[in-house]
Amino acid sequence: MARKFFYVCAGLLCLAIAFQMGVKSAGAQAGSGFVGISADTGLSHTYLALEANGQVYETTNQGTTWTYRGNAYSNAPTPTQHRTFGQVKEQYR
Repeated sequence: MARKFFYVCAGLLCLAIAFQMGVKSAGAQAGSGFVGISADTGLSHTYLALEANGQVYETTNQGTTWTYRGNAYSNAPTPTQHRTFGQVKEQYR
């Protein structure tokens, strides 16, 4: 019985050590804050670029000069409220 207890404790210790060695903070893959680009398929060839902070830029000359168009996240945040599980169940009864 003592041998089983030892193996369980040794396994937990190895798991804790492995977890501690592998822990690192998560981050975005794009280092510059650039999120994406959209291309217009019409004749105007307008491109829109979106940065991680919500800044939107537009170009009509294939990226030679970019014009600031606004912030995609400028609207107020979506209102939410914290409710208990009982309140949620009561709503759908």
